[in-house]
Amino acid sequence: MRLLLQRVPLLILLLAAISAAVFTLTQYLPGDPAFVAAGGGDATPEMVAHARARLGLDRPIWARYLYYVGNAVRGDFGNSIVNRKPVIEDIRKYWPATLELALAAIAISAFAGIPLGLVSAAWAGRWPDRLITPASVFLGSMPVFWLGLMAVFVFYRQLDLLPAGGRLTVGLAPPPTLTGLLLVDSVIAGQGTVFADALRHLILPATILSVISLAMITRVTRAALLDILHEDYLRTARAKGLSESSVLLKHALRNASVPILTIVGLQLGQLIGGVVVTETIFSWPGLGLYAVTAVENQDYPALLAFTLITTAVYVTINVLVDLLYPLLSPQTRG
Repeated sequence: MRLLLQRVPLLILLLAAISAAVFTLTQYLPGDPAFVAAGGGDATPEMVAHARARLGLDRPIWARYLYYVGNAVRGDFGNSIVNRKPVIEDIRKYWPATLELALAAIAISAFAGIPLGLVSAAWAGRWPDRLITPASVFLGSMPVFWLGLMAVFVFYRQLDLLPAGGRLTVGLAPPPTLTGLLLVDSVIAGQGTVFADALRHLILPATILSVISLAMITRVTRAALLDILHEDYLRTARAKGLSESSVLLKHALRNASVPILTIVGLQLGQLIGGVVVTETIFSWPGLGLYAVTAVENQDYPALLAFTLITTAVYVTINVLVDLLYPLLSPQTRG
């Protein structure tokens, strides 16, 4: 509880600083949101002036910011300039798709990266390590947009194994919405066909999104294990007759769990906030694609909401990771 009370003020200060910076930046970007809101090329000067007054753009920037923050605290992020709907409704609509994609990607990264890092550390300097370490460096440096385009070309265009975009095949009715996560909702509804189709659509974007995180988790796991593999308590465990696999899994991996948990949490936060490229390539109807559309249409309320919400999620994940430390490592208990 004390740790949580220490983190909350920092979270508030961080969100305030980021919101002020992003709000100020959007006010000076090229283009006129009032012109867009008034109808674009067909708008008269009177219509633009009316839209500017309606959006509050005729007031000083500090007054606009305070007004925006006051509304945002109550969950009101304003209305979209494009469709004039409350932005929070759009966020609720697109958020589940991004969350499902990010969770799938971090699951792939963790369930593949941690074992690979463990094998690399256990066989340090030998052929598994010489294969895994360069491969992780190579994958971690690959551009996501290039990998995504190549995946679409190979697995959709050439092999016709997996769909190239969307969450479901056109014409297939989604399950009743409970969580917004298609895999979960289809299981609850007992719709196996929908589950299988949603899973096929998820494989490519989740795998591509997971590549950089997988590389990072592999390297951090390897480094964390190498730091402790020659500690005295592990030598004692081996001397007692424990198998090497038992020493690695029950003792070494647990004591290396803090840095591993840290990188997994950081990567999950980055995946949620950094899905823009992947969602654009795969036409995935989530927050990333929503943000791209907001930029193209100069929809600043939508862009501000996307930035603040993804930042809040990122910081919240890191706070939760901090709270989990004492459960994994008694040394971190204050």
